[in-house]
Amino acid sequence: MLELKTDTPASAEYEQDQVLWYQQQIELLRERRFDQIDVENLIEELRYAMNKERRKLGSRLEILIMHLLKCQFQHHRISGSWRGTLNEQRNKIADLLEDSPSLANTVVQVAEKAYPRAVCVAALETGLPETTFPASNPYSQQQLLDHGFVP
Repeated sequence: MLELKTDTPASAEYEQDQVLWYQQQIELLRERRFDQIDVENLIEELRYAMNKERRKLGSRLEILIMHLLKCQFQHHRISGSWRGTLNEQRNKIADLLEDSPSLANTVVQVAEKAYPRAVCVAALETGLPETTFPASNPYSQQQLLDHGFVP
């Protein structure tokens, strides 16, 4: 949960009923009553929303990379289900990038962060030791996003 600021009446409303607080902040913005906006909590909410979008991208990339690794290291077991998961994750990532194009600049960085978790799950699901997989993400941004790419 976000750190709450408690030095203004608006902050108290923020703590008691966030939906009401959102409505009030929207109304204040529409009415251009900027001096009454709960600036500190609004900044925190915006920061939280931004990080949430990055976490969504990371989660999608983790699942995608895990399935790419499974396909690459157990190519004889590639199934329609695995291909379906690759397609679904790429579609969801495309949706995220369409909604927030600036996230495209972070795909490689977020994939690097997601990679160790993807390796851990791939190892669990395949029964292969983690050392079987590359030490770092072997897939380029183009490969990650290309619906036709299956290693």
